[in-house]
Amino acid sequence: MSSPEINEHIMPWIDPQKTIEPTAIVLHWWEEPISKGDIELLESLWSERQLASQFAVLTDGTIYQLTPHENSFSRHAKAANNSAIGIEIQGLGAEDLDSNAIQFDAVVSLTAYLKRKYDIADTFSVENETDEETIRFYGVTSHKNVDVYSPNANGKTDVHDEYLARVIAAI
Repeated sequence: MSSPEINEHIMPWIDPQKTIEPTAIVLHWWEEPISKGDIELLESLWSERQLASQFAVLTDGTIYQLTPHENSFSRHAKAANNSAIGIEIQGLGAEDLDSNAIQFDAVVSLTAYLKRKYDIADTFSVENETDEETIRFYGVTSHKNVDVYSPNANGKTDVHDEYLARVIAAI
């Protein structure tokens, strides 16, 4: 199984000993002002709250692994952190993501690789949805789809349905 070219930029607060058994992939997009910066800006904005996804895909298609292991635990989507690998996609929103074929191809390549490696399901589903401690997600989905299962959900809108559908169709 070949993997896409992946660069490392490990967030220093991630515990290399804490891992998950991923059953889902959650796609996110970066919002202003992050979309105008680079990976170092993302790190500086996340550092205070010690957030991270496992991967980031920049507008030029460069893929970064942000955690010590592909399956390191990280805080990227409240309810899904224990079961999902997060991929942050650089861009303000739908217009940025939809207009960037190079980045889209990198997102598809990374998602397909992770889906194969961890035997992630084709369709999105939720198990134990009423139990915050044991909730588990399956499949490739978006931040907005898992956010609704989180206590104190804050109305995430990333990624939009059309982009998610295009990624799923391409993998």
